[in-house]
Amino acid sequence: MFANVTLSLMGGFVTTIQLFCLTLVFALPLGLIISFGSMSRFTPLRALVKTVVWAVRGTPLMLQIIVIFYGPALLWGMQAPRFGAALLSFVINYACYFSEIFRGGIQAISVQHCTARKARQKPLYQYACLCCAGCTLGRTAKARAQQQHCGLLSLNKRDAFR
Repeated sequence: MFANVTLSLMGGFVTTIQLFCLTLVFALPLGLIISFGSMSRFTPLRALVKTVVWAVRGTPLMLQIIVIFYGPALLWGMQAPRFGAALLSFVINYACYFSEIFRGGIQAISVQHCTARKARQKPLYQYACLCCAGCTLGRTAKARAQQQHCGLLSLNKRDAFR
């Protein structure tokens, strides 16, 4: 009996790893595209993208899974596959979160970086790939580390006064 339960759990673990890897593969590029949409100079597109991101980030993931799984059956009478519905909802949810992370990192790059690129006469694609990606990822990782550090410090201070 223990072996059957363990094998069943291992099957679920493999499915979870597949879902996680596919979510990252699809959500990261989609998040970058969404972040460009949220920084667009075309006002209706920017407003639409920001509204969708706000709505997705403001609703629970479980509700999104339920809507994506049961919505097509209720509207068109077709049943969505469970793994596909879970993957689609995870990709949309995480892409919206990643888009905010990317947008913040891209907007944190100063004007001096652009001036330095022009002075070095590097093509835009080299600058975007090397400098912007490195700065964005570095700033994002640094901000996350500072948030975690501050959270741990405040937790330790509360515990010290009890």
